[in-house]
Amino acid sequence: MYNDHENPANSATLVQQHPDYSETSSLFRMNGTSMATAVTSGVVALMLQANPNLPPDQVKFRLMYSARPALTGEGDLLYNIFQQGFGLLQVGCAETLAKPGVNAS
Repeated sequence: MYNDHENPANSATLVQQHPDYSETSSLFRMNGTSMATAVTSGVVALMLQANPNLPPDQVKFRLMYSARPALTGEGDLLYNIFQQGFGLLQVGCAETLAKPGVNAS
């Protein structure tokens, strides 16, 4: 979501209602399953746009295969596997893996 530090009235409504989430960023930061569901749905839409014939089990497999764990600068897990699941979505990778003829194994 857009955040205008110079003129908060130009910022998105959610940013105006919760300025504490966007004080140091030009984008509104969110996390959690509610936000992740919307983003994941968008990635799945891009995958199906690239290959409308991709079966649901292959969408899930390629989405999980393309994810990478969130790591610290030292290479350690930022969150445990129960907090981050398969990790961060790699949109470009997931979309590429969805294209017809691409082998994801």
